[in-house]
Amino acid sequence: MLTLWLAFFSQLALAAEPIQLRWEKAHTVAASDRLTSYALEIQDYANVQDADGLLARLGVDDFAARMRAQFDANLRQPDGKPFPPHEIQAVLAQLRPAVKNQFHQLFSAGQQWEFIRLRKYRLRQFLLYRVDADNGKYDFLEFEIAPHRQRWQVIDWYTHSTDKWASLAFTDTLTFSHRAQMAPSDEHGALLTYLRNKPDDLIGAFDKLAPRFRSESIIQSALLGFALRSAKAQMAEVYQRLVAEAPANRFLLFKLNYTIEQGDSERALSYLTGLEKQLGGETQLSLQKAELLYDLGKSRQADRLLAKIIDSHRDRPLVFYTTLLLLAYYEKYDHAVLVLNALQQAFGSELTAQGLAQIDGLEGFLASDAFQRWAAQNL
Repeated sequence: MLTLWLAFFSQLALAAEPIQLRWEKAHTVAASDRLTSYALEIQDYANVQDADGLLARLGVDDFAARMRAQFDANLRQPDGKPFPPHEIQAVLAQLRPAVKNQFHQLFSAGQQWEFIRLRKYRLRQFLLYRVDADNGKYDFLEFEIAPHRQRWQVIDWYTHSTDKWASLAFTDTLTFSHRAQMAPSDEHGALLTYLRNKPDDLIGAFDKLAPRFRSESIIQSALLGFALRSAKAQMAEVYQRLVAEAPANRFLLFKLNYTIEQGDSERALSYLTGLEKQLGGETQLSLQKAELLYDLGKSRQADRLLAKIIDSHRDRPLVFYTTLLLLAYYEKYDHAVLVLNALQQAFGSELTAQGLAQIDGLEGFLASDAFQRWAAQNL
């Protein structure tokens, strides 16, 4: 049983929900200097892939206690009685290496981590990070933290791409495997086949599951995790199944990226708006929203959004340059020269025609009458 479970979990992009949590209900709060310093430490360790330094910030005992509570609630013997505490403890002891291994796998070369904000939901606290990979993919990850010896430690983590808490990815999966093996049936046989993850039959195995299994969040997360790992050619079918089986507010990041790849800007905008609500907003998502609005011909809305973004981030030159590229791409040249003015005024940027020519994507803008008029007065 444990071997099957570990094989399954090793393929699943991490994520769990120790208590049902609606992320749109989480609210942003100001972090103390000490907590901000702690959050930035995690960011720095992640950006140099110092997994051991990060592992020291994982409260393995608290993580195990959370799993223990889930096991006590979920796992039962064939006669319905709970397992003896020592048996649960033995399972947890075997899981600890797997927990550490999966935590290590959160961090890989080429990633760029950025701490976004501290969030709270009731008495719980979360550090939200954006994680960009060097292949253009990105994710959002929340570390749940708790006080520990006058500092903090990570007690669980949630990945928005797969909409699952790490602790429940362990406990839910083991629960399903255990129940299926304790009560053999055609339904449970189909479930065990699915959990073994045969990439060439991923969609077929999912479709053979009983409706009650297809509606389970861990099974849906597994479908996406399996596909991302070994069946990317089946993403269209995965998207269709998740739209049909999962609640509308789940897997928004995956749905957003998939519909953008398919050129479906209308649906992508809807998913992005929902994701913004769950995250409490994020600058790069706002810039992506402006791009979708331009694609849909909603230029006035896009212009207003970009103006708002710039006004809110006058200390971040990268936001200005990204905005400049967007305006240049959509041939909003009169607006683009205003961004050049803002760059000079806000940052004292030494702009030259030669320097701007080194930025890919500005060719049409630099050849435009609007830029030529601006350059004659400012360069």
